[in-house]
Amino acid sequence: MKTSKLISLIIFILFLALFYACSRNSDKETTIKFWAMGSEAEYVTKLVPEFEKRNPGIKVKVQAVPWNAAQEKLITAFASDNTPDACQLGNTWVPQFNYLNAITNLDEYITGSSVVKKENYFEGIWDTNVLDSLVYGVPWYVDTRLMFYRTDIFERAGYKEPPKSWDELYDLCKKLRRHIKAKKNMQFIFLPMNGLHL
Repeated sequence: MKTSKLISLIIFILFLALFYACSRNSDKETTIKFWAMGSEAEYVTKLVPEFEKRNPGIKVKVQAVPWNAAQEKLITAFASDNTPDACQLGNTWVPQFNYLNAITNLDEYITGSSVVKKENYFEGIWDTNVLDSLVYGVPWYVDTRLMFYRTDIFERAGYKEPPKSWDELYDLCKKLRRHIKAKKNMQFIFLPMNGLHL
């Protein structure tokens, strides 16, 4: 396992352990319940033994949660006062969970951290966790979405490159409908929503 991944996990879990209430099994052991979304649970689980070896007295219980069920599961857990100590949270969910008062302002902990500093992150992803100048999340990773398209079909509709706005996308779809001999129920765009956090 890559050392950088292990270090990132250690920093992430230790940092979160500072501000999440941890359940005590005994005077010597602390268990952190961590919910990992999607395939991340598989990778995090592989890192836990080394983390626990380096941090005696801390046990991490990882629960895998599919992205398409995560938001509802977190809301249900909050309503029943059974939330995890730490979890992944889609950055577009931060306002909702802040409104519910289900997440904690982290500024005090960030100020005291020698590791978590705003300048260590991409500004755009950091800012998705900031509401009214207060920080409510620490970015774990950034991913990139890609668009695949057929240049020949786009060109027949008058587009030499992909649309750059929702208005252009709508215009392109209308032109495709007019210019391409399509079956009645044929769709010109596929946006998979199941399993993604948007």
